[in-house]
Amino acid sequence: MAEITSPLVDLLHQYKLLQKEYEFEKNSFYQQTQQEGISKRIREGVCWYPVAVGKNYYNSLNQLVIEIKRDEAVETDHQFDHGRPVCFFANDGTDKSRYFKFSATIGYVKEDLMMVILPHT
Repeated sequence: MAEITSPLVDLLHQYKLLQKEYEFEKNSFYQQTQQEGISKRIREGVCWYPVAVGKNYYNSLNQLVIEIKRDEAVETDHQFDHGRPVCFFANDGTDKSRYFKFSATIGYVKEDLMMVILPHT
């Protein structure tokens, strides 16, 4: 292993390693969710599907906030909490999901209503 010569070089090295780990985890997540299917993820409480998009507005930090309402599986508990990241996907009816290339942050969640803060419009 090469000797690290300065704190900046060390930070850049750590940053590159974290980026690799992030990409690996993201790809693993997408592969796993494709294999499991939507119905299993709904039962586990880590997916709301189908959903309806409600009102949207810009908050005081000029971030776009959208309201997401769960349409089905109302009796199923969920694992969503304030501050956690969420991702969105589209489904073509064959249980194959196409993920959008961004993640959002939960601003508020209660029962079957979630306010999600989008990264950038």
